Amino acid sequence: MVPSSHNMKLFYDDYTHIRPYTAVSLKQLAEDAGFRKHRESPLFFTFASMRIMRCFGKAAAYRYLGLCDKVLRNVGLVNRNHLTLEV
Repeated sequence: MVPSSHNMKLFYDDYTHIRPYTAVSLKQLAEDAGFRKHRESPLFFTFASMRIMRCFGKAAAYRYLGLCDKVLRNVGLVNRNHLTLEV
């Protein structure tokens, strides 16, 4: 999961971010790393994931993000501020 170029404030708020990504740049990254199958897509809900991770751990946060993504994508809602790369 990476910040997109849609919201540069999110990008600059975290000093560990080296660069923002677009779907095209994530595709190039995956292909340059040798991955043939990959999917670049916006992630819906990330706000509460950090709180869930602190309280319940990374596995719970990952399950939460997957559930939100699955349910809310079905109703047409996505978060343009974050992209995911699945390989």
